Amino acid sequence: MSQATNGSCPAARKAPNKVSSLIVGAKCQAKACMVTDLSECSRRYGSSAKTKILEGVVLEIISMTNPKTNRTANNVRARYDLGGGHLKDVTLHIRSVEVVSESVRANPSPVAVPLPVPPPVTAPAVAPALSPPTSVAAATPPPTPAGTLPPTPAPPTAPSVAQSPTIPVVTSHKVDWFIDDEAVLEQIGQPTPRRAWSIKSPIGDVLQAGSNADNRRTKMDVFLLAFPPESLVSICRNTNVVLENIGKPTTTVGELLKFFGVIILATRFEFESRASLWSDTSTSPFIPAPAFGETGMKRRRFDDIWSCLRWGDQPWERPERMSSEQYRWLLVDDFVEQFNEHMAQAFVPSEHICVDESISRWYGQGGHWINMGLPCYVAIDRKPENGCEIQNAACGQSGIMLRLKLVKTAAEESTTTQVHDEHLLHGTNVLKFLVSPWSFSGRIVCADSYFASVGAAEELKRSGLKFIGVVKTATKKYPMAYLQALELQVRGDRRGLVARDAEGRPSLIACVWMDRER
Repeated sequence: MSQATNGSCPAARKAPNKVSSLIVGAKCQAKACMVTDLSECSRRYGSSAKTKILEGVVLEIISMTNPKTNRTANNVRARYDLGGGHLKDVTLHIRSVEVVSESVRANPSPVAVPLPVPPPVTAPAVAPALSPPTSVAAATPPPTPAGTLPPTPAPPTAPSVAQSPTIPVVTSHKVDWFIDDEAVLEQIGQPTPRRAWSIKSPIGDVLQAGSNADNRRTKMDVFLLAFPPESLVSICRNTNVVLENIGKPTTTVGELLKFFGVIILATRFEFESRASLWSDTSTSPFIPAPAFGETGMKRRRFDDIWSCLRWGDQPWERPERMSSEQYRWLLVDDFVEQFNEHMAQAFVPSEHICVDESISRWYGQGGHWINMGLPCYVAIDRKPENGCEIQNAACGQSGIMLRLKLVKTAAEESTTTQVHDEHLLHGTNVLKFLVSPWSFSGRIVCADSYFASVGAAEELKRSGLKFIGVVKTATKKYPMAYLQALELQVRGDRRGLVARDAEGRPSLIACVWMDRER
């Protein structure tokens, strides 16, 4: 047993040599994932997070002996350069640290980003100017003082042909991407003019930011500007049909507006039971009682309208060839369609349109597998709420919702997809629908990774719009592997590539940058 430990274990033979070589001030190396956490490595080094080697300087050799086993553990405290002037002192076990010998310092082999071989050029090209050849063997380094380490030579640079703006560095699904630092910082196409958002009233007045400085318009007037006028009438009519069916008094448009006001007021209170909002007794000496009865709507009347409210026209019996999901969506489809038409005609957004998703919390039953409740119940771990997901477009300056689309099941979505859009990704089809009223206006559409792809940018360009999006999963035609292999030094660093159209003008820009995440 003693012979196997002393004669066949490599660590037992190498540890003394490594300890003697690691003196204070000596150069050493360690994996970046051992020096700092993996998330920080991914942020700085991209796809090389687990293989990146960092250079360091030994600060201290720490030897500790376990009195129970009489074994000595050797640790090395060194200062490593993470890049961008960021240094970090870390204590690692000696097995995780490598000594940089004289031969390694004289002939370093740094880890560099692999550059793809450029395609052969058939047309004659002007060769770049080359420096006079030098003899590596004849070059003799100057003598270094005793006791000091020779300077580490700079890593070899990439061939100049890879940096040429006329030769692609990477091709992704027949899309060539070029390095052009100047084009990355410029806008694509003509500059986008600034636009002030505005909304048109039913009598033709155009209201903008600051138009109500004299407070001539009440909050009710502002609410009605964005609420479709025809929806109030249809909601009142459909709700009255249900109220009459259960023997309750019918409602009016004025009472419906009061009902909506009570709902908005209820969002300012925390309560367990909705009935407690009509209580005249306060539960705290510091908070007054809600006393919703003072609004003019009694609790029983509110409950009657709440249970009979209908946003759309749904027949009493489901048609024979209509699915249960489609039949249940009829309760709200009319209102969503009327809202979209009203905002497309009355509202003028700014030069930026933001596309995202929202979730309306649902507490009842639902799902496409049962014939009751919410037809499509969405539950996502990263979302704070579960329920009905709504994809929407909003004005980037005012934050006002412009267009809505209810998320339905794949079977239901397939019935509304246009034939000429079947080749597009689902996110691209949704994006086109949400911004379609403002096509050929030159506005900039901003979206997250659900909608973003090269295909989405190309499709919006054909629709006369510009696009900015974060690409994560839809990477077709996108140089994701190349950008992930790039190393970034400090927060704010960015690198980019450019794709050009048939006339040689920049048409797409792909960027990677370093922030709190990569």
